[in-house]
Amino acid sequence: MTFAIFKKASFAAITATAVLAAAPSFAWCPGNYAGANVNGYGNEVGVGNAGCGNHTQVDVYGNGNSTIAVTDGHGNYTAVGTAGYGNGTYTSTNGSGNTVGAATIGVGNTTNINTNGNGNFVAAVTTGTGNYTSSNVNGSGNVVAIVNGN
Repeated sequence: MTFAIFKKASFAAITATAVLAAAPSFAWCPGNYAGANVNGYGNEVGVGNAGCGNHTQVDVYGNGNSTIAVTDGHGNYTAVGTAGYGNGTYTSTNGSGNTVGAATIGVGNTTNINTNGNGNFVAAVTTGTGNYTSSNVNGSGNVVAIVNGN
């Protein structure tokens, strides 16, 4: 099991995170992609390659960019940002499972990376400032990180 969670002093994110589980490569499957931006200043982008599942992004009063990328993945990917200033990035390669990110009033950057992992990764930040990174490489199990405040 190889799990790593790195947090800089003050932690935050326009979207806090969770990463997913692994699987071999799958045949190309379009899936569903939804992007919604309400009174936000930024871009909502969803990209899926050979992914089967649902990809949803919601940004309310957010200033920044949200990006979701899935390669050969089966599962659900959700990013939610409320009153966030910064960037949220989700990347899954050969993953099968669920990825969930949620941040409220976060200022900073959130990065989520999962490569050939089995398990679920969940990170949540509320009213934080700083940067957050979680990564899983060829691991199996669960990693949970929750931060409230600074």
